[in-house]
Amino acid sequence: IRIICENNKIYLSKNNNNFLRINYLTESKNNLILILFRDPEYQSISLKNQHLNFSKLQKENRFILNYMNSLGHYEFGENHKPFFSNEKKIIYNYSDINYWMSQWIKVYKNLLNEHQKLKKNQNAYFVSYEKLCQSPELFSEKISKFLKKNINIENLKNNNTLNNQERSKIDKNLLKQSKEIYLRLNEHNFF
Repeated sequence: IRIICENNKIYLSKNNNNFLRINYLTESKNNLILILFRDPEYQSISLKNQHLNFSKLQKENRFILNYMNSLGHYEFGENHKPFFSNEKKIIYNYSDINYWMSQWIKVYKNLLNEHQKLKKNQNAYFVSYEKLCQSPELFSEKISKFLKKNINIENLKNNNTLNNQERSKIDKNLLKQSKEIYLRLNEHNFF
């Protein structure tokens, strides 16, 4: 990564595990780090659905499980491991939206705590999915200016859907905590 960045090449990495090495990634001088976030209710249901999808695929085809293990991808599926290995006790099972909501809270709370360090690197920003869908042209303008290349993002569709039955299963305390973090994240939005 460092060699690519130092030679003014573009290296694009979309990896859920990057937040675990955010301090290392910000050490490079020629970078742009965009930390996407989404309304926690919708992101949590999306995470849960990904987990269920990967679990199903891995049960049907063990190669997928072995392949994900060899890549070190434990975010979802039969080989899922929580990001925070120091967790004493996991209250919810992995098929429960509250488990994914609690993970959302831990990840973004951690990133907000790291935000002061991230601010030293002027190229690390939070990006709201909802705002990106609302104003892709503003994002395009800002990213184009930074990269000194014309980037045009358009026609983004906000896929936030959640049925009332799923919403009613969300622990009210987790929802409150997540919404407070979500508001704080929006205060630091990229555009």
